[in-house]
Amino acid sequence: MKKLLSTIAVACVLTTATAKKEIVKYAYQNPNLPVKERVADLLSRMTLEEKVGQLRCTLAWNYWTKDGKNIKPSASFIKDIKEGNIGMLWGTYRADPWTQKTLETGLDPELAAKAGNTLQKYVKENTRLGIPLFLAEEAPHGHMAIGTTVFPTGVQTFLNR
Repeated sequence: MKKLLSTIAVACVLTTATAKKEIVKYAYQNPNLPVKERVADLLSRMTLEEKVGQLRCTLAWNYWTKDGKNIKPSASFIKDIKEGNIGMLWGTYRADPWTQKTLETGLDPELAAKAGNTLQKYVKENTRLGIPLFLAEEAPHGHMAIGTTVFPTGVQTFLNR
């Protein structure tokens, strides 16, 4: 009985470890290969539409839904990913009157990380090549997210002198 339980425990650990590993189907997914080789492989697999789509950037504060500490891709995100190629999201974590995100409805730093991971996971699992998104936020006037410290570029430049 002891041997049986030990065997089952080892099998469970091995199954879990194997399930968590990402499956590498193509050269571009293999982190052990040189970057040049990975890029060449990925570009050779992409259609013209996919390449152009990587240049597409959409506003993204409406691409997630929040229920307490749970984050899910929104219906509009799922629809947009299904209908077209998107390479970059902008304003995903933004909270201000324009986005209608508040301290209550927006993302604190922990939930922002969950949102980014959730959207990346969805794209990797639900697109043909699983190319991760480029996530971008604010620049010259600071980062407009809950729980962040804003240092506008002008102040940073002055302080760095």
